[in-house]
Amino acid sequence: MRQHCGFLLLRISLLGFVSLAKRISTCLPYGITKSQTKPLFGMQMEIDLRRKESTVKLTAELGVVLNNPQGGEIWKSDPGNGEAASGFMNDTGNFLVANENGEKLSETNFSRGRFQFRLIPDGNAVLNTNNLPTGSAYDAYFWSNTVDSNPSNAGYQVVFNESGYLYVLRANNKREPLTLGSVVSATENYHRATLHFDGVFVLYYHPKNSSGNERWSVVRTMPENICTDVIGRTGTGPCGFNGVCTISPDQRANCSCPPRFSPLYPDDPYGGCKPDFPTQVCTEDVPNAPEDYELVMVTNIDWPESDYERYTPYNIEDCKKACLQDCFCNVIVFNEETCWKKKLPLSNGRQDASVNRVSFIKVRKGNYTLPGPPPIPKKNRDGLVLVVSVLFGWFGVVQLRIGWCDSEVSEDRAILTDWAYDCYQAGMMHALVENDEEALDDMEKFERFVMVAVWCIQEDPNLRPTMKMVMLMLEGIIQVGVPPCPSPFSIAS
Repeated sequence: MRQHCGFLLLRISLLGFVSLAKRISTCLPYGITKSQTKPLFGMQMEIDLRRKESTVKLTAELGVVLNNPQGGEIWKSDPGNGEAASGFMNDTGNFLVANENGEKLSETNFSRGRFQFRLIPDGNAVLNTNNLPTGSAYDAYFWSNTVDSNPSNAGYQVVFNESGYLYVLRANNKREPLTLGSVVSATENYHRATLHFDGVFVLYYHPKNSSGNERWSVVRTMPENICTDVIGRTGTGPCGFNGVCTISPDQRANCSCPPRFSPLYPDDPYGGCKPDFPTQVCTEDVPNAPEDYELVMVTNIDWPESDYERYTPYNIEDCKKACLQDCFCNVIVFNEETCWKKKLPLSNGRQDASVNRVSFIKVRKGNYTLPGPPPIPKKNRDGLVLVVSVLFGWFGVVQLRIGWCDSEVSEDRAILTDWAYDCYQAGMMHALVENDEEALDDMEKFERFVMVAVWCIQEDPNLRPTMKMVMLMLEGIIQVGVPPCPSPFSIAS
């Protein structure tokens, strides 16, 4: 029950409902115990104690606004732009603000994110990235250092008490503070703990008698630099695959794309980046000779753990030459006579003075843009038809249908699925739907459906998502990761 209190607090603190305030406050002192293996907070956690005089209003200009008893603004949704007319809680538990026509203006998102805050069996409270489809944890990037070989000295509970202190309680009843230094009075201030969508865990406070619109004051940020602290061989950091993270003055992640790359999702800078040019491939039947590519230099940028080859001792010119002559190489990083080769997708990208390395990205020469959709393979070209049909029911089914007019079914199927994947990778989704107006009107949704379909037809059955995960991805409740090539085994053979 204590675990569910965290989620209850999140939604109530965001909407400002105060009828359950007494029930909420009784949950706070107990925290979570070592026996709880599931994360307490998935994407974002906020714990606030509200006075009953606080108000929630829906205004056309500001959207949903939460004010304290003095009229000061504590929280608001995205601006209503003069159109906000109604607000309601939908079936996913998210609060939506709509205009008079029922069109969405803003919506909260409590779907599971890429980051977790957990108390793990060794006694450490950790922050870690995770695999969205399965929920399995990846490497931690912050530790409370409460592990001990003697179980009686190890961490046992995580507590955020009514005074605003967050700490790990050891089994011997000693406290290991996560709130450093003194804390302002909880009688006069609201206290809040938030695990943000970029993986930064922040403790805040805000005066209860504030009459203005002051921002919440930061007590502590964990970790101090999310960009450089997230390092792991699996998963991705706050900026998605191929993205580059720079730390902001308030210790939050700013995301950008490297040269000749653009956001995978135009409205989401944290969703990763894709190349704006055809990357070099190791095949002889397409024009992608080494002389067609060049290297673009960037400084103090690295994607650690994404390398597949390391040369030392080496000089920078030989390092560049080795990448240009290697069709697998997409990026090289050089530092102190050491050369690292990397290939896409890159993970945990960061730009920071502490990186102190020079990197080179292999790009197509000239002002080269992506061509039209990849051609259907010549073999049986006239006899093959690729149809992507999207059925918009509440099941949200996506079906990738492949038709053929001869007996060579398995080979043709492989050819067509590879062609469909090439179209997706090249950003030419319109080639799959031709004149289907329904799909063309919502290409973002169509692309998400195709990405799910590619996951479902993976040759490796271990990579295929469960039907439950498929439904969540189709409905947009969880983010769809970038799918790999669906038939790597067939290509390799």
